[in-house]
Amino acid sequence: MKYLSLIVAICCVLSACASQEVRTKAQRNKHVEAHEAYNGPVCMFEGKPQNMTFVELGKVLAIKETYGEVSEVMPALAKQARKLGANAVMNVESRQRFRGLQFDKIATPFARGVAISIQEPFVCPGKEL
Repeated sequence: MKYLSLIVAICCVLSACASQEVRTKAQRNKHVEAHEAYNGPVCMFEGKPQNMTFVELGKVLAIKETYGEVSEVMPALAKQARKLGANAVMNVESRQRFRGLQFDKIATPFARGVAISIQEPFVCPGKEL
């Protein structure tokens, strides 16, 4: 029993030291000409921007490899959008996602959305990253 407790304790320590990496993915819209990378702030919209002209550049995704807060993946989501040339992300969905019964991966933060380029000057009504 003593050895079992020691093994469980070692596993807990090792899983707590697990990778804090955030995996990202960007899929460019093939029907739109590629844009240059964007360096400014990215505005996050939960839905579709109203009364604004924009071009959909592609889909973006960010998933943390282990436990954490959703706020930890949002900067990575914005970075992927910038690579596509986007100054905003619409239809942002962010939540904890069930990943399995591993100690450090039961629920991990996840965010996705559609990278867009708003064509006119605008004031971000939501969160900027």
